[in-house]
Amino acid sequence: MNRVVWNRGVQKQLSLIPEVIVRKFRVWVALVEESGILEVRRCKGFHKA
Repeated sequence: MNRVVWNRGVQKQLSLIPEVIVRKFRVWVALVEESGILEVRRCKGFHKA
């Protein structure tokens, strides 16, 4: 299991960007923590193919 860690600066930046981007970021974090970065990198839309 992986863990994504960020500092207070990221939380502040998340409050400044559109909600749709925040949701996509949170989905990415959940996927990385559940499946690992190598599995998530295979998903189009998060990383270039």
